[in-house]
Amino acid sequence: MFDGVYLNPEFNIVGMSVSRFEEYDNRGNLGRYALLIHLYLMYYTVGMGKGHKIKVDSSYFQLHTGLNCNQIKAGVGLLVDMGVVDSFEVTEGRYVFNTISSSVDQVLIEILDCWNAEKIQQHKIEVFVRRVKKKHRDIIKEIGLDAVKKAIRNYASVVKGEEYFFNYRWSLWEFIGRENGILNFVDEMEPLVRYRKNKTEEKEQTVEDIYG
Repeated sequence: MFDGVYLNPEFNIVGMSVSRFEEYDNRGNLGRYALLIHLYLMYYTVGMGKGHKIKVDSSYFQLHTGLNCNQIKAGVGLLVDMGVVDSFEVTEGRYVFNTISSSVDQVLIEILDCWNAEKIQQHKIEVFVRRVKKKHRDIIKEIGLDAVKKAIRNYASVVKGEEYFFNYRWSLWEFIGRENGILNFVDEMEPLVRYRKNKTEEKEQTVEDIYG
């Protein structure tokens, strides 16, 4: 895996998964930067839960991670995209990390529970959370939890209903992240009408009925 990365046995306490290591490994040097930062943040917050603002002296952080300022910024950018860190700033000689809050995790659990209940594709929570990136969180935040769950139910009705022509079954993270995914299934888009078979014929019949 990564050359020159020493993992203190104490890091086992925080339980980073093998799949997460592999995800970093596949990203080359950028993944190495992100891994070192992630390990430091995990070690720093053992027993503290999630959703913390971590402030650390920039010189101290560079010394203990072996990374310079530009490498740290690049690594944090990947962590933000992967959903490990919510935001990052440099202020008064300190690095300030805002880790993802436990409230976000609860939202993801509710979304997954709704999805699995519809039996489209079954996912485990650890797999779903690992797949969620910044773009997914942004969409969830934009439309809100209730709208996300309603869109999931609309999507399930469409892909499982014989009266609808659309039957492609995405994973949950694909459904949320695709351009033609969740936003096409919110109530405002009337998916139960748009994806119904022979909807054009039905509309034409209605127009003929109206105008004789």
